[in-house]
Amino acid sequence: MNIQLISLFLVLVLTHFILFSFVEWFAHRYLMHRKVLPSLLYRARAYFTEVYTNHAILHHRKFYKIYDHELDPVGRELNLRFIWTDYFVTNLIFSPIHCLYLWYLPIGSAALAFMLLCYMFLWNHLHTEMHIPSNRWFFRNPAFRFLNRHHFLHHRHPGRNFNVVIPIADYLFGTAIRASKIEEEIMRKLGLFSDWRGPKNREESV
Repeated sequence: MNIQLISLFLVLVLTHFILFSFVEWFAHRYLMHRKVLPSLLYRARAYFTEVYTNHAILHHRKFYKIYDHELDPVGRELNLRFIWTDYFVTNLIFSPIHCLYLWYLPIGSAALAFMLLCYMFLWNHLHTEMHIPSNRWFFRNPAFRFLNRHHFLHHRHPGRNFNVVIPIADYLFGTAIRASKIEEEIMRKLGLFSDWRGPKNREESV
């Protein structure tokens, strides 16, 4: 395959990846935490209602109140991962961009679809590890610990820290929040500053 074509593909993937931080921010803030779409959509399509209910109500208010090691077998896995429906719906939403790419630059459409697949793959693994710690070696690094604390604060302040994968939009839009001393202490008890996380002292950290 042409090296220039591969280079263009990778540049487009990276560019889309960075830009998608803003899409993630918007979707997380307005679709997963609020019902801003026309009411007809919520009545006609259960998908949009489930997106809001599973995340804003069940994932945030009912389960994972301590942040990790959810004991309820139903809530433990709920809303931790994107599913294939989310991938297809997202590509459908971006269909005008896909059409433009297919008309002017077909490789751009492939790069966008591939980026969405990678972004959701990362979201799924990062978000799952944040709430169901496996302590595998590739999660024991400063970058993940930073993202983990960033997301912990989102659970404490649902109107802040919307990015899970790349928190660029949070900082540019002013929705990033710093932890208070009490919150820092809670995060230390939960192991969010260390390489190993476990249920020790969970009751004290509430």
